Amino acid sequence: MTDLHVTTEGSDSIAVVIPCFKCSETIGEVVSAVPPAVSMIILVDDRSDDGQAEVMTRLAEADSRISVVRNARNLGVGGATVSGYRRAVELGAAAIVKVDSDGQMDPMFAPELARPVLEGKADYVKGNRFFDIESVRAMPGTVRISVCGRA
Repeated sequence: MTDLHVTTEGSDSIAVVIPCFKCSETIGEVVSAVPPAVSMIILVDDRSDDGQAEVMTRLAEADSRISVVRNARNLGVGGATVSGYRRAVELGAAAIVKVDSDGQMDPMFAPELARPVLEGKADYVKGNRFFDIESVRAMPGTVRISVCGRA
């Protein structure tokens, strides 16, 4: 793995880890939605050939919170996530929030998700991409069955 830079802000630092594969068209929007309360954004390049590496480099040059981890080979989403977690721990993150690169999760909620960990009330918090029941009701029935079937 190789990396670019990042800055940290003390013991309450929140890291957002974003495993990336074929995300050149979505990653910019996802990163721009990460709120200022998040002190580290770790993009993990899992070696796709869609130009995402160049996009990630440009994003890191524009935002000092961003660190890019480049896997030596494609490790899949699980391996890419672990690579990001390792980097977050190395950089001293007090809490880590994993966000998908396709925009289906809103990074705006990262500080809220991290709060119980930062306050010592939880070791682990799991979010849900459906913030309210109305978003589930608005889905077509076949999609709702598919999503619920994976749970």
